[in-house]
Amino acid sequence: MYLAYIDESGNYSMDDQTSLEFVLVAVIIHESNLVKFQKECKSLKGMIWYLLGDKTRPTAPDDFELHMKEICNRTHFFKSLENDDEKWFSVMKNIFKRISKLNIHIISSIIIKDKFKEEGFEDVKKWAFTLLVERLQRFIRYKGNLDQFLLTVLDSEGPDSDDQKREMMKEFVISGTGHGWEEYAENVFETPFIVDSQVHLGVQIADAVAYVLRRYVYKILNRNPTAFFNEHCDTFLSEIGHLFHRSEGDRVNGYGIKIFPHTYTIDPKFWDIFKRKDIKTLDDF
Repeated sequence: MYLAYIDESGNYSMDDQTSLEFVLVAVIIHESNLVKFQKECKSLKGMIWYLLGDKTRPTAPDDFELHMKEICNRTHFFKSLENDDEKWFSVMKNIFKRISKLNIHIISSIIIKDKFKEEGFEDVKKWAFTLLVERLQRFIRYKGNLDQFLLTVLDSEGPDSDDQKREMMKEFVISGTGHGWEEYAENVFETPFIVDSQVHLGVQIADAVAYVLRRYVYKILNRNPTAFFNEHCDTFLSEIGHLFHRSEGDRVNGYGIKIFPHTYTIDPKFWDIFKRKDIKTLDDF
């Protein structure tokens, strides 16, 4: 059995114009690697806590979470990074270098919300989940063992949102997604496992990947040329580019990443980072 830890970055509301991209990420791991994965993730959290330098607490508290929004805004447990770009970079560098060594696969759906609206589509979240679940099913087929199943593990957002996710997953499995090359997600369990991200490290890893991927899209689309994160997001993403699922011909587009609407063509240089060519890695710093 496979587990797919899923988290998002950005706001799916069409009314929110501060976030024009919505990114949904699945971090996939086989159950046979789960114990090692958990140990490596716990080690990562311990190392980051050490780097934060809170001498009053030698070990991380139970509610310590690798939450990218808090890290990048330098709030809560990460307030010590305030006004210290070098320390912030060290924390981020270590997070993505550790992720790069995990035995995982990554699949993502990306909704370009302004283009989505222009073309008359509705319900960003449902489209993002539809495109992701289709590719999760394709991943199982790619592995060539249809006796394997995949359980989705999602971060809880509250009773109403959690119920919506359950209904969507049930609909995809029982009734199909309604379009696409994988209409029926036959190898995906219809009931997702919805958890508190504080105690599920896989969801925290998905959060980190989703955040940096969305900020990379933000940079490529030139949403804010002077944003501080612009000069770093491709550096971090290049460390994990090899983990994105791809076809036998090494094609990530449509396999490890699906950008929607279909008619939207992103700048071709977007894909260069996943080839790991001519990109600075963290070893260069």
